[in-house]
Order: sequence, then structure tokens, then C-alpha cells
Amino acid sequence: MDQIEIVEAYLPARVEYLANLYEWLREHLYSHPKPLVHGFSIYEVNGAFRGTKDVYQERTTVVRIVFDLPRDGDDAESRAYEARLREIFDTMIRITEKHEEELWLIRIPARRETA
Repeated sequence: MDQIEIVEAYLPARVEYLANLYEWLREHLYSHPKPLVHGFSIYEVNGAFRGTKDVYQERTTVVRIVFDLPRDGDDAESRAYEARLREIFDTMIRITEKHEEELWLIRIPARRETA
């Protein structure tokens, strides 16, 4: 059983965001050093979210990325992993060109079991 983390980013579903987002994710899946992205999925959901100014009812793009968690006690690997998550969030801000009131990044601990 391997410890993994699923990171989900939520941003409004806008066509102009998808091409840059997909290109960035594919690049990191194939060429980035550890902590390794094992895979990603992009899907859309309908929902309502409370912002600072209003309640937004809109279609949302969810980007789910699966990572191996760093080994316990490996401070350098943990710092690199946290920097990678910060890079993801900064990329979401760049892709949306700061037009959005809020972007969400949610971290979900999980485990991978092999048969």
C-alpha cells in the first residue's frame, strides 16, 4: 500500500482556460522530476459556491492530480512537494489571468493498493 495524495483544483469552466491547463498538465506528467505526477483527470461539475461578494452558480472545471507522498522524515522531498503544490496553484492563477474571485486547491489523503 502506497500513500498518495489527490490534489483537486477548482476553477470556473471557461474554454480559454482548458488548452493552457491541459498543455501544462501533460508537460508535467511526462517531463517533470519527482515528486512525480502519476496522472490527472479533468472533468466538469455544476454547483453553487459562496464567494466574498455573491453566490456563484456555474459550471466548474475540476482538475484532479495524483501524487506520491514524500517519505516520512525526508525534509528535502517534503519541501519539494510543497513547492510543487504552490507551483500548481500559481499556474492556475496565471492561466485564469487573475480574473476569478476565488480558486480552490483541495488536498485529499489516499492510498493506492495493488492486487
